[in-house]
Formats: sequence, structure tokens, C-alpha cells
Amino acid sequence: KAVTTLLGNKNCTWMSEAAGRIAPAVIDAAVEAVPEEDDDVHTPKPQFLESPHPYNHNADDYHTISFPPGFHMVITFADETRSENNCDYLKFYKDESHNEHWGMERYTGGKDGGTRNWPGVDDNPPLTIEAHTMIVYWHTDGSVNDWGWKMKIEAVAPNGGVSNGGDLSLPVLNDRIFHFTSIMAEGHLVPAAVPRETLARFEPKKLAQKQAVPEAPEALATIAASMEA
Repeated sequence: KAVTTLLGNKNCTWMSEAAGRIAPAVIDAAVEAVPEEDDDVHTPKPQFLESPHPYNHNADDYHTISFPPGFHMVITFADETRSENNCDYLKFYKDESHNEHWGMERYTGGKDGGTRNWPGVDDNPPLTIEAHTMIVYWHTDGSVNDWGWKMKIEAVAPNGGVSNGGDLSLPVLNDRIFHFTSIMAEGHLVPAAVPRETLARFEPKKLAQKQAVPEAPEALATIAASMEA
């Protein structure tokens, strides 16, 4: 029943018994695929960028910072960060055109105990950049310098976590189950959580010759129903 509904092919009922045996393993495999929030495979590590200490005069430096699509960035600076106010500054451009920027026009200050607006320093909140890539621009004039700056750039998922891998909602599990069953049917991948001797009964080559897998079936609900039958 599960495979019939999954494949949309009434002639595939001969696979029902095998599907009933492998359904628990497939569901376990989908759940096992959920990473911990600090899983380095799924969560990009923070990036660090800093100036020389003290920094150089007459600088016009550009640095591109990128994370995988689907993440945005949160930037904080080290407490030691200081520059000559308004003369030596950082900007965060949105793209190569350098026409639009994130946050304030300039991030600067702190020399000789003066005011400064560096994100994450003093009472300034971290800077959130709603994009997975941006350009850091550093400008200095020809006189007077200070310690400089050091920033930490963290990747954050749109839901506020470090990744969306921990989502165990029905739609997400549904997609994972469909993904696992599809690649198993095509014979391209055998999830580690599913014993190969069990999958051997699934006859992937024969199944691959059947009708192509349709889009977006309610895979989780279908397989769960087969377990209750």
C-alpha cells in the first residue's frame, strides 16, 4: 500500500510486504540525517577578519565574505577595536557595485577613549546582514592610526539557529522520507541506517524500470500508515 501510493502505480502492490519491513529503517534514516546545531558538516564555521595592529596608512582594502546560500551573517567586533574617528573606517557593501551598504554609513572611532560604533562593542548591538555574501571595505587616511579592528562573522540560518537541520516538523520529515525512498528506488544511494540485506528485497533495479516517482507525495504519512496496518 505504501509503495503503491508513493509511486502512484497500482501495479506496484507486489512491493508492499518489502515496504512494510523497510519503512521503520527509512524513517530512522531520515531522522538520523538531522545534524546537531554545531555539526561542522552542516553549519559553516565562523570566519574572522582583522586589520594589522596597528593598522597601515592609506589603505583601501576590499574583502569578500561568503557563506552557503540560505544563511545570513551576524558580525561582532573585538573589544580592542579602535580607529581614528571618521577618518579610518569600515563599510559593509551589499555587492560589487559598492552602491548600497549594510548598517551604518561608517563603522569607526574609539581612539583615545572617544566614541565608537563598532557592532558588538560597548552598548552597540551586533550587526545582522540579511545575505550570505557581502564585501568589507576598509579605508584609512595618511596620518594617525590606532590598534585597528578584528571581527567575527557567524553564519546564522533564517530561523535564528545555526542551521535548519534540527527541524523535525511533518513537512520537513515528509521531504526527507521522500528523498530517501527516491534515491533508494533509483539505486543511487543506500542510507547507512538501512541494512543492505533489507534493501535487497526492495529490488531497486526492477523498481527503477517502473513509473518515475511523482513530486511531493505525503511520504511520511503514507509510510507511517503502512507501519500501523
